[in-house]
Amino acid sequence: MDSEFLICPYNQTHRVLRFRMPAHLIKCKKYYQGEPLQTCPFNATHLIRPDRMAKHLEICDDYLTAKMEKFYAATSSDGI
Repeated sequence: MDSEFLICPYNQTHRVLRFRMPAHLIKCKKYYQGEPLQTCPFNATHLIRPDRMAKHLEICDDYLTAKMEKFYAATSSDGI
């Protein structure tokens, strides 16, 4: 999933370099007229339809990473 290019959630025909996606989303949102999208709380470049957010969180690498970091911080006995 670490592709160099990502597909714009506002326009599926836009292939954008990963590091340019945040700036692209700001520009592309101005012209978007589709169904409102919800921002993933763990990665602002993930824009998802509200009815699909629960499914997205099941597979979101950023969510899973945050969840594991929180788990290991809570179970660490020596604080490291």
